[in-house]
Amino acid sequence: MTHAPADGPSGPPRTMTPVRTDRLARFDPPLDLPVVPKNHRLTGEKAAEFKEKVSAAYTKRHASINDICAATTRSYGAIHGLLKTSGLLRPRGGVRGNKNSPSARPRRARL
Repeated sequence: MTHAPADGPSGPPRTMTPVRTDRLARFDPPLDLPVVPKNHRLTGEKAAEFKEKVSAAYTKRHASINDICAATTRSYGAIHGLLKTSGLLRPRGGVRGNKNSPSARPRRARL
């Protein structure tokens, strides 16, 4: 007779990752964003107000998407999608020159 482990066949039960509120400590005054309950869908006027506040925090206060997630308890994908549909996402990476930019290295002449 075999016995299954006390925690179950796949190991100990999984728990949710706690919200990282330490990310928000750098904002003074703190981000004033509404906390949305889990599995709650925003529609109509509440959705428009939420979008406006998140957009302002991202553009004016320079909060990262992770900072906004921690303040609102919404997922990264939900905040990213909201900012993407608004056209407000900041570009990734640093300065890059293309072949027509003054910072590009001149090409060597072929012999």
